[in-house]
Amino acid sequence: MGLEMYEFNRSWDELFRMVGPIIRDPTMDTVVRSSFQTALAQEAGQSAQAVTVVTPDFNQVMLQLEALALVAFNAGGRQGWSLTAAGRRKLVGAFAIRSAQVEASSHSGA
Repeated sequence: MGLEMYEFNRSWDELFRMVGPIIRDPTMDTVVRSSFQTALAQEAGQSAQAVTVVTPDFNQVMLQLEALALVAFNAGGRQGWSLTAAGRRKLVGAFAIRSAQVEASSHSGA
């Protein structure tokens, strides 16, 4: 059985929404990568074990998010990736339910 390649074309915002919730608190690189792979596997309808994000691609995603000032790598103390203040604001904005959405969903259930 050969390897099947998947290509994911996602915006940086979409990738950030996958990674952001994982790193609300400093999280080790291996945990972030594993969670990211699981999210991509779910999108592809595959098991987490069936999808591997190669190191250069994972590094590119994380470094781009760092360049956008959304995440930072903490080298001292509790090592790992975490959200910056700007990243926290963007994450909250991305997942916040707007009042119009709440109103619409409450009317549709009535």
